[in-house]
Amino acid sequence: VSSAYTDSEYVWNVTAGWLTTDEECTWYGITCTEEEKVSAIRLRNNRLSGHIPSELQHLPFLQILDLSENSINMIGGETAVFGLLRNLLVLSVEDNYIDFIGIPLSIGDLTEIVAVEIGLNLLAGPIHPSIFENKPELVYFDANSNYLTGDIPDTVNSAPVLQQLRFQYNSMMSDLNFFRTGDIMEELRVVWLDENTVSSELPNRVGTFPQLASLSLPNTGLRSTIPKEMGNLITLTELWLENNELFGLVPDEFGLLVNLTTLELHNNSLQGSIPSGLCQNGPPAVKFTSDCREPSAKVDCLCCTCF
Repeated sequence: VSSAYTDSEYVWNVTAGWLTTDEECTWYGITCTEEEKVSAIRLRNNRLSGHIPSELQHLPFLQILDLSENSINMIGGETAVFGLLRNLLVLSVEDNYIDFIGIPLSIGDLTEIVAVEIGLNLLAGPIHPSIFENKPELVYFDANSNYLTGDIPDTVNSAPVLQQLRFQYNSMMSDLNFFRTGDIMEELRVVWLDENTVSSELPNRVGTFPQLASLSLPNTGLRSTIPKEMGNLITLTELWLENNELFGLVPDEFGLLVNLTTLELHNNSLQGSIPSGLCQNGPPAVKFTSDCREPSAKVDCLCCTCF
């Protein structure tokens, strides 16, 4: 701790308590259990630099590590420290300078992990399947705005309680196979893949994910019809499919999506009409878009912003 603190070229925003004789549990950003064991370190946006010290492994009760929005610089094997934190539930290191081929493999060793935030770093290359293996408690995984390639491993289906999967703004090429294979992910609520490449059609099976609330696939080169089965997604509130190569008709079954507040379909080759029931049933403050601008309208819509 001493070298990480004193050798930094940055001065921390808040230093209260650090390297004083005060009890560590009173230091800024430190939370302890009733037994005075460190359970959380929260130093988000505090001008930290250098790398995360391996000595953290000597905090066996540590469950939350939030070092996001700093200038932490780690490369390759330096990321092995993550795997030493075996009781960690939340790992948040987004918006730093973590450099690794894919997702650091050490994260695959965190069998108790609930949430991972590692977006806005320097991760590049494919994701190893082990990242999602043996993750019975994983709920949230966010690796947005990196340089990841390849596809989402099918092993993501083995995370039984996963709710949010965010890989937007990478360089991935996905065939959306995780929607097609394995068990239905009963808890999946959010899938964001904006600005990647989708190399297959939207699978009909996407309409069988009972909790799906937000699906974002704009600017992915998606060439597909819209499956009528998506009308079964009664929990769906947000659907972004704009700026793609969608064709065919907007399914009448979309009229069943009574909770939809955002539907963006513009800049595609869809035809027909946005179901009138969607306009009638939609809650207040909806945002619907389509290619309905005259004189070259391809879609009729009474409640859309027209492009």
